[in-house]
Order: sequence, then C-alpha cells, then structure tokens
Amino acid sequence: MEEKSMEQKGFDFSLFISEWKETLVNPKGYFSTMKTEGGLAEPVIKALIYGAVAGLLYLIWGLLHFGGGRYGYFGGMVGVGGLFGAVIGAVIGVFIGGVIVLIIAAITEGNKEFEACLRVSASLMALFPINAALSFLVGINAELSTIINLCINIYGLYLLYLGVTIALKGNEKTTKIIAFVLGGILLLLIIVGLITALAVRSFSGFTENKADEMIKNYQGLAQEAAADFEKAANELSRTSNFDKPENYPTEAIKQVEKSFATGQPKIMSETIEQLIAATEAIRDLEQAEIPEALEQNGFITEKSYKSAYVAVLSGMTALQGLDAMQKIIDTSDQEQATAFTFDQATLSLATQSITASKLTEEDLRNIYDNWDRAIELKNLSIK
Repeated sequence: MEEKSMEQKGFDFSLFISEWKETLVNPKGYFSTMKTEGGLAEPVIKALIYGAVAGLLYLIWGLLHFGGGRYGYFGGMVGVGGLFGAVIGAVIGVFIGGVIVLIIAAITEGNKEFEACLRVSASLMALFPINAALSFLVGINAELSTIINLCINIYGLYLLYLGVTIALKGNEKTTKIIAFVLGGILLLLIIVGLITALAVRSFSGFTENKADEMIKNYQGLAQEAAADFEKAANELSRTSNFDKPENYPTEAIKQVEKSFATGQPKIMSETIEQLIAATEAIRDLEQAEIPEALEQNGFITEKSYKSAYVAVLSGMTALQGLDAMQKIIDTSDQEQATAFTFDQATLSLATQSITASKLTEEDLRNIYDNWDRAIELKNLSIK
C-alpha cells in the first residue's frame, strides 16, 4: 500500500518533538535521514510551532519585564504582540530561509528543489525557541547575552553547513567557504554593534551631532546630557572587565598584518594616562564644562578624546580575539578541525576591531603592555 502523504495522514507531533531533539543534539544523524519531499505543509507547520513556542517565551519574558520581551528576535515586541509577531515572523522567515538555502544549494551544486531547501530552512528554525528561552539574559548582562547569541548563531551556521552538505548533497568545500563568509558578516555586525553600543553608552551625552547642538545651545542641553551620561554609566556597571591574554599572541598577529594601519601609533602609554585623567576630570562636570576639561588634559576636541578612548577598547577587543586565535594555533590539527567556524570568527573579530580604529601593530603592543591601566580606564566609565 502506498504510504500516505503528510497532508493525508496529518501532522505527527511526537515525530516533530523527536526531530527537534535530533536536530539539536545529533544534527549529522538527523540530516542524513531527513526527508526532502512529502509536501510543503510539514515544514510550514514546523516553522509555525517553533514560532509559537518562541512567541510564548517572549510573552512570558515581557510579562515578567525581563530582557527577552524587549530585545528578542523582533526587538521591541512585548506581550501578546510579541507572541503573534514571532509566529508571523517564523512563517515569513522559513520561506525567506528557503530561498537563501536554495541559492546556497545552487552555488554548491546540491539539490535545487525548493521543497527540499524549505525543509532544511524549517530545520534550522529549531534554534528559534532556544534563542527566545535565553533572550532574558540581555536584561541581566548584555555582554553575556551577546556571547550566547553569537554561539547560537555559529551553531546555526554549522546546522546550515550540515543541511546543505548532507541533506542537499552540496559541495563541502564550497559550503564551508560560504559558512565562513556568513560567519564573518555575523561577527562584523556583532562587533560593530558592541563597539558602537559601548561608545554611545559611555558618551551618549556628546556625540558629534549633540556637539553641534550644544555649540548653539549649551544651556538647554546641559541637564539632559548629564542625565544621559549618568544613565549610561549605570547601565555599563553590569559589564565585566576584559581578561589580559596570558602571552602576547605573536603568531596570531601575523594573520592580521594586512589589517594594520601604517604610520605612527595613536595609543602610547602616555595616551592611556591622559585618557584616565581626562575621564576622571569630566565625570562630575556639567556638559558645558567638559570641552575645557578635556583640553586641559591634552585633548583639543571631544572627537579626539572619543577617538582615542574607542581605539583603546578596540585594541583590547582585538587582542582578546587574537588570543583566542593563538590558542587555536597552539592546539593539535585534530582539535583545530573541530573548531569549525570559531577560528574564522575570532580572526574576523580581531580584524574588524583593528580596522575600525585604524590601529597599528605598535598600538596593540602598547595596549597589551599597559593592560591594567587600560582596564582602569574602562572601569572609570562604568562606575
């Protein structure tokens, strides 16, 4: 007797739970047995369920006033709106994902049937509820939440790699390159967001646009800017310090040589000392008094102060990425193979941090040699 289709026999919820578990804990086994045909209803229903579970979690976090209700996949959603938004987003997302998987399958010479690609896309959405379940962490520790979100997304790229190469029979080498590129883009977005958020939180009262407004009307903005600065300091008080790399990552440095700026370094030990003195000087000042205080501590403009401060943070971030890369370099070939996209991710982290502030290799060396003082500078902005 011919086996009934999905539409004929109905949705098997127990099978769905089993496949969800297999996708997360045994993805190679799952994708090796995943059906690539049987109708479009099954992957769409799976996406609906994933979206409903994620939406319910966002609803719970929203009602409890946790971070997940505010900063989940569809940022700004709270309560019932978050629930319906997640469901609708999941249905739209599975089709968009199907198109993306189809493009990758075509590039890698894999199965180019849209239904098969849609099924891979629906399987990747198994991470949607996981991300929603952990999204409340953003309200507890933003840095921890970012790291966890990064890990989830990297695992998502790994699932994409397995889905294309195993279920769709795509070329492994080409698929891995695409995964590296996507991982680099992901890292770029996260690093730029982190650096921007740190800078904005630390100096939300005097961005360049605000500076132009203050020149025109200091009195009107002074009280508001001071309040913003205090709020940013309180928010940043939850963040933790960076750990200094045990050794200077000499071998890893060689892999980012092309990213270094040329010319004189911008961060010397004296620069960090000036930043510390200037930051201490402006912490309790009214907004209109800040420019003069900065000038007295060696910074002619607010822009030069911000640029130097962000350069130190970028250098510390780059060194942490290079330290992680150095640890991978120092491991065995077998351990390096299991790192998958992590080596490329850490390399991208370092590269983007270096280019963002146009750092020289000497800048990194100076920041490393003055790490304790750089930490003190960072801590000054979060007390």
